[in-house]
Amino acid sequence: MGRLGRKFELRQRHRRELLERLCGWSGEKLRAQPAEGGWNALEVVDHLIRTEEAIMGAMVAGAAAPCRIPATDRVKGALLTRMFLTPARVRVPAQVSFLLPRDVGTMEELAARWDAVEREMEGRLALWESVPGKLGIFRHPVAGWMSASGALSFLNAHIVHHGFQVDRIQQSIER
Repeated sequence: MGRLGRKFELRQRHRRELLERLCGWSGEKLRAQPAEGGWNALEVVDHLIRTEEAIMGAMVAGAAAPCRIPATDRVKGALLTRMFLTPARVRVPAQVSFLLPRDVGTMEELAARWDAVEREMEGRLALWESVPGKLGIFRHPVAGWMSASGALSFLNAHIVHHGFQVDRIQQSIER
């Protein structure tokens, strides 16, 4: 297993745990809007899928022309990833509003879409492994350039972060 394989496996585990948790919810519960507003559980999953699709596409393109990562971007990327391991609420940056949920389907449809993204991502690991780890292949709109390892760490933290959001949704709709 390469340097990215372990990060991908951790991401897979967090993804699987979130899906297993949500697959136990009724359709009504999955579509229930929290009392304080915000996304429902299906919208959270749609956003996670859209984000992974977009980042994966950027990583494929970036692997063809990797760049040096400024020290400030390394620090910002590490801080952002760390922050996403907490329940702090964060808004999607305006420049990536296309990652907001829309036309959300059923849990089964979303799970199938996310399965396809995961298979494609797994197939890209060798490409990303071929890029020296100190070079950037993805530019995050807030943190700046990230290596393949940094981007996978962010994607893992992103799933964890939205797990906290699912906790808030569950607490809100069960009141």
